[in-house]
Amino acid sequence: MLRHVKDRPVSDILILVNDQDNQIGSEEKQAAHTKGLLHRAFSLFILDENGDMLLQQRALDKYHSGGIWSNACCSHPRDGEDLETAVARRLSDELGISCEAEKKLEVVYKLDVGGGLIEHEYNHTFVAQIPRSTQITPHPEEVASVKWISLTDLEAELDANSDTYSSWFRLLYPKVKPHLTS
Repeated sequence: MLRHVKDRPVSDILILVNDQDNQIGSEEKQAAHTKGLLHRAFSLFILDENGDMLLQQRALDKYHSGGIWSNACCSHPRDGEDLETAVARRLSDELGISCEAEKKLEVVYKLDVGGGLIEHEYNHTFVAQIPRSTQITPHPEEVASVKWISLTDLEAELDANSDTYSSWFRLLYPKVKPHLTS
C-alpha cells in the first residue's frame, strides 16, 4: 500500500536535490516538472549478449513524451529508497523483468519535454545485460511496445528520426555509449 504525502501517493512525490545530489526537499511530480525543479532520477540501459539495446516505446497516454522511444527504463526513486531498489522496482513495474544493474555515470540536464513540462534531473545512469530470450511483459499503462536494436541501427535511426526518441535518451546515449562495452 502506498503511503500518501500531501494527499498524493509517495510515487507522485519527487526528491528535490542540489547540484551535488543532496536532498533539499520534495515536490509533487507534475509541479516539479512544471516548475523545472532539479530532482533525483535514474535511467537504465539494457543490452543483450550480442550488444543490442532494449528500447521501450512510452505508452501513448503518458503525462509527457507519450509514444516516444527511449531506453529500457527511467523513473524517480522514492524518499528513503536507494537507487538500486528504485531501478529494480520500476523495471519490474514497467517491463516485468529483473536484472542486476551497475551505475556508470551521473548527468545533470534540463530539457523541455513539451506540454509546458521540463525534465531537470540529476540522473543516475545504469547499464545492465540480460539474455535476449528473457520474457519481457510490458505494463500497458507504462509501455506501448519494446524492441531490440543494434547500436549501428540505433545510431542510424537517431540521425534520421531523432524526434521519435525522448530528449533525455538523445542526450544520455552518447554519454553512456563508452560504458556499454566496458
